Amino acid sequence: SDAPHGVAACDGAVPHVLDPIMVSNPDPKKKRGGFGYPELRKAIVEHVASLTASPEFKLQWSRFLVEDLRSHVQAFHRGYPLDETETRLFHRTVEALLATYGQRSRNIESAFPTPRWDLLDDIQRRARGEDAGRALGRALSVLPAPPHVALPAMGGSAVGVVALRWLLKKGPE
Repeated sequence: SDAPHGVAACDGAVPHVLDPIMVSNPDPKKKRGGFGYPELRKAIVEHVASLTASPEFKLQWSRFLVEDLRSHVQAFHRGYPLDETETRLFHRTVEALLATYGQRSRNIESAFPTPRWDLLDDIQRRARGEDAGRALGRALSVLPAPPHVALPAMGGSAVGVVALRWLLKKGPE
């Protein structure tokens, strides 16, 4: 392992140690005020922000979102098969997926007349600008869309509600 002696490493990762910050709890009995909290909070917020701003984190988050979205939508359809057709749920799932990348499509219905859950990973790769594989071909046209255009398009369906919950970091219930 490349980790220094006495330091646990996960998959070869070495911990990043920040500069020390002195923090003291207030103690009214000793008439001592607390200090150091603003500096500690600032250091933590900056570190978390730097980690979550990385392309790797965003890619991982979007993959989890698509996996969870697919499973929640399919579970919704199993539980309430008469409320929405599977095809419509699939189309709204594709809209939600594209919206997470700031994109939309005008031909989802014609590109996918039947649900193709197996192609969601390919659709996600296309939305990221990567090779989507032969299975997707040129069937789906993708256009850039600002969030104020893409998000309302998915807001009226069960998929939209689930996706918006995730986007607002509330998670599904």
